[in-house]
Amino acid sequence: MASEALVALGYATEAPRGVRLLPCPVRPDVFPRWDDTCCVVLSVAEQLCQLRLRHSWSEPDDKTGPGTADPETAEVLNTLGLTSAGAWADAATPVLWRTAPDEVRPPTKQEFLAQVNLAVADIPDDIRDQIKSTYEAHDVPVVRDHQLEWVFFLNWRWGDAWLMDDSHGPLLGVFHDPLAQRIGAAVVAQLMES
Repeated sequence: MASEALVALGYATEAPRGVRLLPCPVRPDVFPRWDDTCCVVLSVAEQLCQLRLRHSWSEPDDKTGPGTADPETAEVLNTLGLTSAGAWADAATPVLWRTAPDEVRPPTKQEFLAQVNLAVADIPDDIRDQIKSTYEAHDVPVVRDHQLEWVFFLNWRWGDAWLMDDSHGPLLGVFHDPLAQRIGAAVVAQLMES
């Protein structure tokens, strides 16, 4: 994800084994989606131990969130609009649902169902066909669910539903997105019932 983000942001070019950093960044014509970029930044910062995020295995007294970010990371989070005055900004909530859902309150049942209903109502025909054919082609739930999750990782985002063009910016391949997994499971369940 980090390599893909560096290329999309104009800091690198693709190379046979990853990316090659550019000596001078090249501003892209269209920036990747803000929320995807934020997910990558949070993931990389956490992997580098520059930020601690709450997960299901965190102890109740673990200090997490923007207050545990190192100064450089804290500045990046503030610049991205994820934090304000040392706390998570409201705009960070859907991003955190995708990266560290235990860090913030979960979506309400009404918010969640509204997104599921939007995804079902606005589903493009080719996505509907892809979901149905994948569901019918695989008897092994683990394989089927993995492939169906990728439909959502690559094509769906909270608040915008299906993104079939780059009008919101190119999508980054943010995988293991628990929010997309939950929405995807609910959407697939509705589609298979109809």
